[in-house]
Amino acid sequence: MGDTVYTLGFLVFAAMTLGSGLMVVMSRNLFHSSLYLLASLFGVAGLFVLLVAPFLAVIQVLVYMGAIGILIVFAIMLTRGMMHIQEPFNAQSWAATIVAGVLFVIIAATLTPALDTLGMDDDGEIHAAFVSQEAEQEVDYE
Repeated sequence: MGDTVYTLGFLVFAAMTLGSGLMVVMSRNLFHSSLYLLASLFGVAGLFVLLVAPFLAVIQVLVYMGAIGILIVFAIMLTRGMMHIQEPFNAQSWAATIVAGVLFVIIAATLTPALDTLGMDDDGEIHAAFVSQEAEQEVDYE
């Protein structure tokens, strides 16, 4: 009787994992694909439980299913096409690009001499260009 329960559990979790995995690939909707992926990962966690690996099952649920849950939220927030929201025209994009470029040049021009004084050479290696006076003095602990 015990083997039958394990066999049925294996068949259920295997069918859930394979069916959900197939639906992840075949679904054209990002949200539905993410939900199918969650179901597939839950099936894998069930298989870990049947293999008497509860640590892996818990890690599967916490890490993978939790991370995919966050992925769903970000996918919905960042994919405007799913929500049929029209992208507003932004007339300030050119100005923002120019300001970002000018700020990059200013920051690069400021940091380059600072890196030279710190001892950074052209190869990207850091050399001790200066040593503090405290480090040069010998310390007598007597």
